[in-house]
Parts: sequence; structure tokens; C-alpha cells
Amino acid sequence: MTNNTQFSLFYLLIGLILFINGELRLVYSDSPLDSLSLFVGCLFCCASTGLFTTVKHNMALSSFWQGAEVERESLFLTRLFIELAFVVRNQGILALEENPHDKNYRNPFFHLGKDMVMDGYDPDYIREVMENINKTLAHHLTAKITCLKHLGLCLLSSGLIALLAGALSLYLRTYSGETIAVIVPVVLMVLVSAFCLMGLFCLFFLPLYLRDQQHRQLSLQKQIMAGIFSLQAGDSYNAIMRLQLSFLSREDMLSLLEQPMLEMDDEENLSSSQKKEYEVIQQTLRKEISNWHMA
Repeated sequence: MTNNTQFSLFYLLIGLILFINGELRLVYSDSPLDSLSLFVGCLFCCASTGLFTTVKHNMALSSFWQGAEVERESLFLTRLFIELAFVVRNQGILALEENPHDKNYRNPFFHLGKDMVMDGYDPDYIREVMENINKTLAHHLTAKITCLKHLGLCLLSSGLIALLAGALSLYLRTYSGETIAVIVPVVLMVLVSAFCLMGLFCLFFLPLYLRDQQHRQLSLQKQIMAGIFSLQAGDSYNAIMRLQLSFLSREDMLSLLEQPMLEMDDEENLSSSQKKEYEVIQQTLRKEISNWHMA
């Protein structure tokens, strides 16, 4: 007999004992703990199916690969890639390693792509690696959402089964003419409400939130891939900007219009020709963004 089977039988045995104990005691006593015993017994019986072990396993494997949150991340990435294009054009691709603006940007997907470009990997290989990461992360998150829905069904089922069992016990007491303390049905309804709310949260609201997070992260990763491949191909600032604008909201476009590029900490170290080029780039970008925004 495997360890998983032994744990399942143990959970089932404990669940049945608690469930039967709570059901029988509700017939004869007014203790709120009897209702709790009923609900906990249902949970242990559900745990005997191995669902909780599966949920725990999938949750551990499916954490979405992302770094610290950056405010208006799409806007930051657009400015960053335009800045990196300026660095590559003036100092070469290897100068990306010393760029100060992405040091605190803790997105491993971005740094993986940038490092592979700097190491001279073939574009098709980089694309394959990054697309495989996207597919793997999407699969893991789908597994997490499926487990959450199963957990929600488990909580809803436990709550409804315990409600029916508790209502049957109270009905038998009422039918026999016994007086029932007010606290007993109150505790029963509170527990039913708690289980049903947690079940609905896991079944509907949390998956919707994770779907939204998945869409946002995949959009950011597509934006990163577009920027990485543009840098590797040596595209111009305008080409990179036009491509990056497709990932921005109109609010972000207005902010980009005010400040097309990140502030350069070492701007005073640029030569006069580089400073002039830097100013021309910002003026050109503002014009392009204005045309895009007015379209």
C-alpha cells in the first residue's frame, strides 16, 4: 500500500468519525462545536480523494515567473527599449551590460532575452526559448486555475452536504418536540455561508483574477520579445517606438509624449554630437507619438 493510499484512508477515517460524531451529537446537544465537527468531517472526507495533495502540488509548480511589480510596466519597457536602442547605436551591443536603467528591473524574462542577445545566440534559437517559456507558464497557470476550481467545488459540496446533514438532525429534534438553542442554527448557517463563500471565491473570482494576471503577463512578455528582437536586428528608434506603441494604452501614450525616453544619469558624459542626437531623437519621437495618438 502506497503512502498516498494510506493518507487517503486516514483522512477518510478521520472524516467519517468527525462527521458521524457531529451528526449524532446535533440530535442530542446544543453545542456549537458539533456543527463545526460536521463541517470538518466533510472536509476530511474530501481530502481523502487526494484533491488537496493535487492542489498543493500544482500550486507549488505553477507560480508565475515574474519579478517585482513596476508601475506602468508597459510604459517603462517602451522607454527602456528606446533608450537601449540609443545605447546600442552609439556604444555597441555589449554596452547593454552596463546600462543602469534595467539593473533594478527584476524581470528574469527580460534579462534572459537581453543576455542571449549579448552572447550572440541565433535569433531563431532565442525566439524558440522565449516562446517555450511562455507556453510553459501558460500551462502552469491553467493547471493552477483548474485546481482552484476543483477546490471551490469541494468547499461548496462540503458546505451543502453538512447543511443537509445538520438540517436533518435539527428536524429530528424538532419533530420529537425538543427545544433547540438559538446558537445551533446560527452557527450552522454561519459555517454554511463561510464554506459557500470560500467555494465561490475559488470557483469564480480567483480564477478571473488569475486570468487577468495571465493576460497582462503574457502581453508584457510579447512586448519584451518584440523589443529584444528589434535590438538584435539593429532597428531604428522610430521602428522600435512604433512597435512598442502597439502595447500601450492611450493614457500611456500621452505620458510617453511628455517624456519619450528615460532620464539618463550619465547625460553629462555624452559628447556634444551624442547630446544633439539625443535631443533630435526625443523631438522625432514626440512627433511620431503625436501622429500615432491623433490617428
